[in-house]
Amino acid sequence: MKRDPDRDWSKPSWFSNPFNGLEHQNHMGGWCFIICGSTGVARVLIFGHPATISLFFLAFGLGLILGIEAVYKYFAPRILNNRRDAF
Repeated sequence: MKRDPDRDWSKPSWFSNPFNGLEHQNHMGGWCFIICGSTGVARVLIFGHPATISLFFLAFGLGLILGIEAVYKYFAPRILNNRRDAF
């Protein structure tokens, strides 16, 4: 796979286009999973129904968001330096 030196490596945020790249899509998906899992857990607390799938959604969303944060904390400087050295 050929590297694209013009790729947008901006950190995902609430104000960025969610379709700029894979990390932006995963950021949006992670928050969707967190919201879905949180509403399921709230349903359990209110009505007392079992919430096994809701806990999975919540854990999956938290894993996506924390994984993206880890990538940008530890690997973004290396990615950006390699991008500058490509030319």
